[in-house]
Amino acid sequence: MMQGDWALKLFSKSVLKQQKFSEIVNYLNHTEHLKGLDIGGDNGVISYLLRQRGGEWSSADLNATAVDSIRQLVRDRVYRIGESLGQFDDDSFDVVVIIDYLEHIHRDGEFLKEVYRVLRPGGEVIINVPHKKNTLLRKLRLLLGQTDERHGHLRPGYTLEELQALLAEKFELISYKTYSRFFSELTDTLIIAGMDLLAKLKGQPAHAENQEVSKGNLVTAQDLQKNRKAFKLYSYIYPVVRTFSFFDHFIPFFSGYKLIVRARSTKTKPAFVYSIECPDIETASDDYAGRFASKAGKWFLQIQETATQKMLSSIPTGSVLDVGGGHAQLTSMLLQQSQELIIHGSALSCSQRVTAEHEAGKLEFVVSNVFHLPFEDKSMDAVLAFRLISHIHKWDVLIAELCRVARHAVILDYPTVRSINYFAPMLFEKKKKVEKNTRNYICFDEKELFRHFNKHGFEITDRYAQFFFPMVLHRMLNRPRLSALLEGITKILGLNRWLGSPVIIKAVRRDI
Repeated sequence: MMQGDWALKLFSKSVLKQQKFSEIVNYLNHTEHLKGLDIGGDNGVISYLLRQRGGEWSSADLNATAVDSIRQLVRDRVYRIGESLGQFDDDSFDVVVIIDYLEHIHRDGEFLKEVYRVLRPGGEVIINVPHKKNTLLRKLRLLLGQTDERHGHLRPGYTLEELQALLAEKFELISYKTYSRFFSELTDTLIIAGMDLLAKLKGQPAHAENQEVSKGNLVTAQDLQKNRKAFKLYSYIYPVVRTFSFFDHFIPFFSGYKLIVRARSTKTKPAFVYSIECPDIETASDDYAGRFASKAGKWFLQIQETATQKMLSSIPTGSVLDVGGGHAQLTSMLLQQSQELIIHGSALSCSQRVTAEHEAGKLEFVVSNVFHLPFEDKSMDAVLAFRLISHIHKWDVLIAELCRVARHAVILDYPTVRSINYFAPMLFEKKKKVEKNTRNYICFDEKELFRHFNKHGFEITDRYAQFFFPMVLHRMLNRPRLSALLEGITKILGLNRWLGSPVIIKAVRRDI
């Protein structure tokens, strides 16, 4: 068995681990040029997958069994830690990912101070913990012997307020959400109960007695080999497990049993500025434009343009700024709609697709860091940003900058987790085979996104969810009439409104 194969096999049959990794990736985004530390990688599969995404990673965990398992997968830069990070120097990492670890240690607040120490100025921490909820499902677990002690938990988890209080001294909370709702968790509870029953019938202990209690049950390569028949049996029923867990999507109004947050270190350097992120260099390229050259691609752009034009029709458009608009997907419409059009790009190369209009004096092209737009506060009637925010790691900083410049409204698009995009990280390789030049992207929890607009004095007034079916399916069909028929049916059924993606929104300034 090749390195990593056993862990990926387990991962492919674990709904909870897949959800966890998906949420981490959503907050992590691009890591190619980052130095990261993952803590609590369990049997090592998340450590392994993070390293596959690029960057220079170190890994750490609490007990010897976990550390050995991680080391088998990733080989080097694996450390055993406790409640400090003494192995690492100050300002060592751009990002720290803490996975189900805080609930296992006594001094969680002191540990987060250590995380602050090893993070570079402006560095970020992503923390995944159990979400503390006193529910009937928790009572069922306790009744079945699935206690905090068995899992090595010193506390049952955290509420958002408790975690926020721990972070408050050293970090600014950027994003948070709960996930893994009733159906996923009930399934996991029943699977563990079934395994316990099977072990009891064989006269074995319900869980490995020789494992260190500090991290609870841990499935290693040796465990998988020893229980390969049980795993094979479980593989047969996995499709049922997967289907049952999918019902979580129909109860979005309930909070989940897992809590994940993203926070930024308040540590700064003199004259500290955010590093440049420039995904629009890719979207302004001919290669990217080729993705929309087919019949399906042109249909996508038509729907996007119609929805955007409708949103612009109800606000002043004397001056319009299209941030990252070198893709030119909306340029023709914006020239007709506005008196003054400015296209922004992260580099001069982003102007190639609007060169003719620029040279003819129809629009202005400016180059700057996307986090520092060269415009006065409230200087542009409308600010647009398409094909951009889902590829920006510090998207909250981008929103703040768009809102600063906009006099009346901000219009942008994004993929939402409340759609098939939720599974994007897991399906990325298959998607890449079809689309060839696709990129990783962030899927947004809309409540979280809207909260940031609200923070800057903007209110969401318009929302348009474009497609119920994944865009890659429409690309494969390449038959716009058939796609329009399929989307028309789901729209009548109300599915697009709730499960459609990507979404276009208009946020309007409240004080105008």
